[in-house]
Amino acid sequence: MSEKSALRHLLGPAALVFVSLTGLPALSQDTTPLVPDCSSTNSNATDHPSYAQLICANPDWIETVREIHSKGDALTVELPDAWQSAFTAHQQAFPQFVSTCPTESEARTRCIETTLAQRLTDIADLAAHYDADTPACTSAELTVADSGLGDAGMSKSTQAYLFTYTGASSCRLLGYPAITVTDSNGALQWTVPVYSGTGNYFEFSGPPLPVTLSAANPQAWFAISASSGCDPASGAPGFTVAVAPPLSSDAMTSLDLPAATCDAVTVSPIGMRSMLEASIY
Repeated sequence: MSEKSALRHLLGPAALVFVSLTGLPALSQDTTPLVPDCSSTNSNATDHPSYAQLICANPDWIETVREIHSKGDALTVELPDAWQSAFTAHQQAFPQFVSTCPTESEARTRCIETTLAQRLTDIADLAAHYDADTPACTSAELTVADSGLGDAGMSKSTQAYLFTYTGASSCRLLGYPAITVTDSNGALQWTVPVYSGTGNYFEFSGPPLPVTLSAANPQAWFAISASSGCDPASGAPGFTVAVAPPLSSDAMTSLDLPAATCDAVTVSPIGMRSMLEASIY
């Protein structure tokens, strides 16, 4: 199966004609080891400490990343071949999350502790559910909210959003949110949606992995990118993006992109909550 065919399989019939598709993103080239060598890490305080400096400064954190590493290695060999490289890429990219944590000491500590704990939870959930017959999430049991993470500059912007599960059991998200784009005149723009792992200020390592949501682990993320600086075909700037779960036409919410003028709105795959901070830059 080709990359485009695989993506169309994930996206469903709506992608067959109208949706622009890009190739799957390359695996992360980041070389920061998940488990740092603390014996060779410079412990001198700086305003912008590295991942290794931060993790090695706290014995509990270094033990947690060792657990993330060992449980991740055990899971990798169990996953289907198609998902092994993707999960490995996620593990390799994970150290990048510290770049989006706040610089203020207490806030950074909370960010690191929360993200490390979330990574362990996400690995445990993937191990427990990757081959389970979990039903697909529906619009009725999800909400969408701004994550507070994103970036903008040079006429480009990205904003990350959170799916939150509100049901009583569990459900699965796999692939890309289904989006429908209308222009400032309300006209449907079939060719504007782009489904890709790379956009303005975000990079999603490898193809999508299944994400199981439950009351205990209720969130997953996706990002939307847009650009301005073009002459809008409608004569006025702005797009409205209706968002639905994968393979669904039942939109849950509409997101306004008032400054967008270029004819491409890029949506990322849905990712585990622990990979959000590692994927936005």
